[in-house]
Amino acid sequence: MFPLGLVGLALSYALSVTNLLSGVVSSFTETEKQLVSVERAQQYLGIPSEKLQGSLLVKIHVNLNGILSN
Repeated sequence: MFPLGLVGLALSYALSVTNLLSGVVSSFTETEKQLVSVERAQQYLGIPSEKLQGSLLVKIHVNLNGILSN
């Protein structure tokens, strides 16, 4: 059979390789998530604004003292 030292070494390397692959997959999914968020923002920029029919628009003025007034 195989020497026990080689079996232990093989298991040790196998665990480090799976850890490395996990990091690669995690990095890939994070990059994909960021790219999708940019694509979604671009889609939202292309949507026309809704009309403000029936909405109440209030104009508020702030003077130099920080007091709000209509």
